[in-house]
Amino acid sequence: MRKTAYDMLYLTGCAINGIAPERDIAENVDFEKLLNFSKFHCLSSAICTALLSSGLKLSKEWIDCKAKAIRKVILLDTERQNIISFMEKKGIWYMPLKGVILKEMYPSMGMREMSDNDILFDRRYLGILTKYMLARGYTVEGGKNSNHYSFQKPPVYNYEMHVQLFSGVFALHSRFNNYYIDVKKRLVKDEGNRCGYHFTDEDFYIYMIVHGYKHHMRAGTGLRTLADCYVYLKNKPNLDREYIRRELRKMELSGYECMTRRVSRKIFAKPTLNPNLTQEEKDFLENHLFAGAYGTVQNHIRAVKKETGAKNKYEYVFRRLFPDIEFYRTHYPIAYEHRILVPIAWLYRLVHSFHKNSKYIMTEIKSVLTDK
Repeated sequence: MRKTAYDMLYLTGCAINGIAPERDIAENVDFEKLLNFSKFHCLSSAICTALLSSGLKLSKEWIDCKAKAIRKVILLDTERQNIISFMEKKGIWYMPLKGVILKEMYPSMGMREMSDNDILFDRRYLGILTKYMLARGYTVEGGKNSNHYSFQKPPVYNYEMHVQLFSGVFALHSRFNNYYIDVKKRLVKDEGNRCGYHFTDEDFYIYMIVHGYKHHMRAGTGLRTLADCYVYLKNKPNLDREYIRRELRKMELSGYECMTRRVSRKIFAKPTLNPNLTQEEKDFLENHLFAGAYGTVQNHIRAVKKETGAKNKYEYVFRRLFPDIEFYRTHYPIAYEHRILVPIAWLYRLVHSFHKNSKYIMTEIKSVLTDK
């Protein structure tokens, strides 16, 4: 696994720098393990691009990964324009987030794989937007006080529509939520449209860091997060570093940003199988290498224990089964307002969670019970 992880690291560096990997390295990877690990990190398209540039002939499964990534980008981009056109027509302000912007900075289409599109918009128009999306065949998930609503439709359409950037329910998010509580004041109006906005380059980078830290401290985040950082800084070499440092200090993230930036440059500026890292930097890198794009159950369990103060597996299970009342404020606001309905909301959550995420829940249960 470790060899495969560092093979992936090297090939990712080659891909995002647009250079061909050394032939002898490319030929001596375990292609099956590398493909599975690359999928785990949502990097299979980038790794495929790197391997092809070395002159190798790859299996259909590898080629399909790249083709599907390109197809998904095209479909998501096209449908996003339809959604944005509707918001323009209705006078709803909006701002595309994260990967929607970052993918354009990678060397080729589909290299930065997309699981969804994130768009921040005016919460006052949630009802109108929901009606529009449902009429287009989407299903929707998200409680009344959620910070985002997930609209999904086969085969690949997934739009996370945000009414705010962070939720204040979790202790980890509270200082971020306070920083972004009136986010529109930080936005710059687009040219060429009526309702579109964007961050300044510096504020986009700050949000990247905050978002990455959120995942890093919850379930973990993968190599793509470090690749995003490197690619963005490569494309934006003249950022106002003093402003960035000052704003990140407000959220106590200066150290995390420094480590993210330093490690991403060391591992990607000159791709190698053996990057020159301090032990602290290596630990930080390997935390990403073995977490995958969306983290692991084990990391999530550790984060929940820390957040809830659970001292053992039994307390953990109790906290997960019976969350505190603030949980209901966000996810089941009617039950929060009318406490007599909490038992009904609790039962609904239990049944709904097993129906939607049974595989994850069983993995979580197994991990907790076997934890000593």
